[in-house]
Amino acid sequence: MALQHFYSRVPAKVSMFNRADGFDTFACSDLLNEETVTANLSCVYNAKPGKDEVSLIREEKIPPVYFHFEGKDGSFIQSCMSFLKLDYTGERTSYLVHSLIMDKQEENTVLYSPDNDILNPDLFVHNLDGFDITSFESTADDKYPTLDYKAKKSSGTAKFVEEYDQDMIKRLIYATLSIACGKGKSVYISLCNDISQCSQKTLEFMNTFMQIFPYHIRTKLPFVTYTSDFQRYPDFKVKGILDSFSDIPTSKGIVLHFNQKISLGLLDELVMGEKFIVDFFYETLCNDQLRREFLCYVQSVYEKMPELSKTTMKNLRELVLLFCQCSGLYNEKLVLPNDDSVHEFVCVYDKYRFALSEEFRANAMVCLKRFPLAHAQIPSKTFSKITKMYPTETVASKKIIMASMLDLIHTDAMRAKLFNFLKANYAEEPDITKHLISENLCRVYYGGFLRPQILEFFGEIFAQEHDENKDMIFEKILLTIRTDAIRTQILEFIDKYYDTLSSEQKNKLFLTFAEVAVDGSQLSEEFALLMNKHIENDENSRQNFSELFCNAIEKEQKRKEHPMLNLICSGRYPYLYGILCQKVFGDWQTRAIFEKFVAAIYKNGISNGINNAVKILSSVEGLSDEAVNRILDLTLAQLETEKSRLKLPQLVGVEDSVLTLGRDFYGTEKIITAIYPLVVNKICDALFIENGLDVLNKYTENHPEIINEDLYIPIKNYYLTEKCLKDKKIDEFFKVAFSYTDNKVLDAVYKLLKKNRTDVSSYDDVEPVFAIESLQIIFSDNFDFLGAYDAIKSDVSAIALSKSDEDDDLTVSKKTIDIMLRVLNCLIGLTPEDKKEEIALKIKYFSSVVNEFKTTNKKNAEKWISDKLKSEYRSFDSDLLSVFSSSDKSSSSSWISKIFKK
Repeated sequence: MALQHFYSRVPAKVSMFNRADGFDTFACSDLLNEETVTANLSCVYNAKPGKDEVSLIREEKIPPVYFHFEGKDGSFIQSCMSFLKLDYTGERTSYLVHSLIMDKQEENTVLYSPDNDILNPDLFVHNLDGFDITSFESTADDKYPTLDYKAKKSSGTAKFVEEYDQDMIKRLIYATLSIACGKGKSVYISLCNDISQCSQKTLEFMNTFMQIFPYHIRTKLPFVTYTSDFQRYPDFKVKGILDSFSDIPTSKGIVLHFNQKISLGLLDELVMGEKFIVDFFYETLCNDQLRREFLCYVQSVYEKMPELSKTTMKNLRELVLLFCQCSGLYNEKLVLPNDDSVHEFVCVYDKYRFALSEEFRANAMVCLKRFPLAHAQIPSKTFSKITKMYPTETVASKKIIMASMLDLIHTDAMRAKLFNFLKANYAEEPDITKHLISENLCRVYYGGFLRPQILEFFGEIFAQEHDENKDMIFEKILLTIRTDAIRTQILEFIDKYYDTLSSEQKNKLFLTFAEVAVDGSQLSEEFALLMNKHIENDENSRQNFSELFCNAIEKEQKRKEHPMLNLICSGRYPYLYGILCQKVFGDWQTRAIFEKFVAAIYKNGISNGINNAVKILSSVEGLSDEAVNRILDLTLAQLETEKSRLKLPQLVGVEDSVLTLGRDFYGTEKIITAIYPLVVNKICDALFIENGLDVLNKYTENHPEIINEDLYIPIKNYYLTEKCLKDKKIDEFFKVAFSYTDNKVLDAVYKLLKKNRTDVSSYDDVEPVFAIESLQIIFSDNFDFLGAYDAIKSDVSAIALSKSDEDDDLTVSKKTIDIMLRVLNCLIGLTPEDKKEEIALKIKYFSSVVNEFKTTNKKNAEKWISDKLKSEYRSFDSDLLSVFSSSDKSSSSSWISKIFKK
């Protein structure tokens, strides 16, 4: 209900506040006191008519003037000023101001309806006939009844558009919006030059024009339907004037003469700067559906975002932009013509989205569909914004966003970014969306894009997926298992989820294995390892797999090559091998695959093959005698074929495997007998392999007769040299060593001596040290005699110092030379005839050693060496000595030649 207030010239007895003859409130509804009236209504009733209007009032030419405004306390007020030819005295002109102060209900009736006029003139009192203010009994009435506000149905905007110029209306739209934003000047509307019609036409104009504005803006557009003085009613922003009123400074306001189509005080560029919203509001005048939907939309947003009550051009533009895109009433390309406009829209949407209806939010995201249609990537800034918003979007909005993302991921635009988007949001999606994501990712994966990333993602979600999704994912994974780049990743996936697979999925897996195994590839090997691991523990699937597996092996026999058979017989897949063994040596004993199988187990080495053959002979039940003999024959044939490549440990190991069958098995002796000559031929190998002698000794325990073989003599000599070395019998050591005819055996002795070098702990122990190097002189062209001397000297020094601090450099040098002379003596005396010339050429390097000795010991060197030769080394071969002495012609070493010639 609206509170009512009446103000006019009255006698003192009905004057409510002044208590004197004159203008004052004389009637009002309860709750209105002087302070409230003064604060909210004085802007209307204090604006008295001018002197030039008194005569017009007496002639009753000025019709009622209407006011629409918001009071200081925020109340919504409408007033009507009616001009009275005579006041209560009958002598003077007067006016009556009737105001309606509405409560929220009335305010909603007026402001929030798209169908009602803003102001209904029929509700106002225009004269004092209903008030007997001159009666002796009359008093001021402060209990005047409230009014049930009855809104008036609007006549619509169609006629309005036809009647008034489009450009002028657009200018008015801009001007009034500027006012609503708190920045515009007052606007003066001139619709006619007839004072009797001016107020009414302005009221009709404003009632229609105000229909296009959102409800919260209507209170920000206070208007008065007529004024003849631009300084009057300063609080009112829209004022009706006559055409002839031309005294308004443009600095004070904008004047719009609709009849003459003249605009004053408004720059064209300002209007054009806001063309987007000006054109939109004008369109609402022409389209009633558009107007209604826009008003409802803005009101809904305003209720959820009360901060919009502070109207700005910016938020008006944003509201209009949102509506144009989200209402579905506009062609999107016109609203959002390019990528920049899309980004701007998305930013605006993010600001208002929680205030929008679900339908509007869904429509907003339709703009993303343009990118997959154009196979173009979503701009980074826009995509980033969408990514942040997505988790808090509505279900309908998410569907549209997700559909766009899934469409776009099938293009070359931005697969990696889109995949990350899908991955980040997957967990929170409903099942139906998860299915769509998985389905589309399967297509992308199968198409060859982002395979490692998608496969990793599938590895994370597979356990939680529904059966339909699992089937779809697993099928695509199996179809791409031959892709080398993701082979390992796929096998890891299968390994991880094998136990969760359905029987149907396992059947597909088994069939895929059967297809892959025949390739004989790296994948075949790795896949076989995986199946070998899981089938052994999968009782439910074991029988089914075995049948599929054996059928595949049987089918492979029709091919020229048999990679699957060779693969399984390689020894790396014991369980799969066991399945095949039972089949081959059971139902298939009489088939050609029997020989192929036995041949296949030898392809990865005779040792491995015989071990497998032994296991077959010892563990497979139901083998016929014929089958056993065939296995033995193939084994013996394989031994003969491979004998040149077999190593001693392999042969001994083969015998050990055969012996597991027991001596009673008639095939044991046949194989052992075949192995013996092969071992004899490899006896010397024991000297060159790690633990070789231990292997040979083990074999000798079962075959003591082998020590009588000629090829065993080097082994005996080796043990003898080892004993000589241990007993420090150097001369005997050399005699034995030079009895070897096989250079490889000599190398073995050399290694033995090299090993013992670390055990030097006394002067005598140094002899074998140099003996090692001396043996190499015979066969090495690059022997560094001087280097050997330095090494021996270093060892001798260390030994000498460890024994006595009195040994000096001379003592050490003498000991070193003594050792070298002793070794030379052994070498010269024991060198075979065919090696003497070679030795002679080597011995010449000894001169450099002796020269060094003489240089550091001038006085004693010659005599000491000479005495040594005469007393201890008289057996030097004369031919060798002559070669030695003649090889040294330099003056610095001539004394050496003389010594040896003597």
